[in-house]
Amino acid sequence: MPKLSQFVTIITEGDTTDGREVTAQMIEEAAETYNPDTYTARINIEHIRSFLPSSEFKRYGDVKAVRVGEKMIFGQKKKTLEAQMLCDDPMVEMATKDRQKIFFSAEMWPNFAKTGKFYLSGLAMTDEPASLGTEVLKFASTAKVNPFSSRKSDPSTLIVAANESETLEFKDVTEEKTPETPNFVQDLLTGMAGFFKAAEKAPEPKPEVKPATTETFDPQKFAQELTTGMAKTFGDLMNKQAEAVNNLQTSVNKVTKDFNDMKEKLDKQPAGSQRAPASGAETTHEKTDC
Repeated sequence: MPKLSQFVTIITEGDTTDGREVTAQMIEEAAETYNPDTYTARINIEHIRSFLPSSEFKRYGDVKAVRVGEKMIFGQKKKTLEAQMLCDDPMVEMATKDRQKIFFSAEMWPNFAKTGKFYLSGLAMTDEPASLGTEVLKFASTAKVNPFSSRKSDPSTLIVAANESETLEFKDVTEEKTPETPNFVQDLLTGMAGFFKAAEKAPEPKPEVKPATTETFDPQKFAQELTTGMAKTFGDLMNKQAEAVNNLQTSVNKVTKDFNDMKEKLDKQPAGSQRAPASGAETTHEKTDC
């Protein structure tokens, strides 16, 4: 089961591997935008990502939350980005038992999702402390080909100088249990089963040590609870039936009213007049006796 770490520093104001300066604003934006539900920054080794779960370069955990902190660096107050991590067992063993990969180097995306703000996209474990990392930074910032380019998930990604972190401390992650919904029917059946079981003739008891406290069955209390529960159930049923009858009566009344209104309207219309018989056109032709 993953273990939850305390907040540790992963970024301090300073240079990155490509010479771009990490500013206080970038740190504040990373703390403001980070949301593991939007995009989770996963933990890797040396910024190398394998597709195989059995590889040494698999993922070792996730960044759960980040916040802005401060540190005194050579007498100057610097902004820091602190992270709380969900660490898998291999990472915990590496950090506590083997004392390997105990420094952190963060990865940040500029203009994440076209917001114009920086976002923490990944976190690498490394063995390079700040003193050795300075030489690597100096070379990377002046080299024609950045030696970290092949390890970036995106060409615009910033890989920040490794920070020596505090000693990691872990605690178990506890799952929140959802409270169970009361079930009246189940409780009623359980109570009835207990009632009939208690009514059965019990065998001769064997001598045994009695517990400090015993809970006895109260028939009167059970009968009262049973009566109350059944009365409520039947009452709800009768209310629903009454509501259905009222709805039906309302529908019948509406249909009857519509029918009466239509009949009254038809009765008020005048009776139609009889059409005069056709007279035909006059002719001047003489009749012929055939």
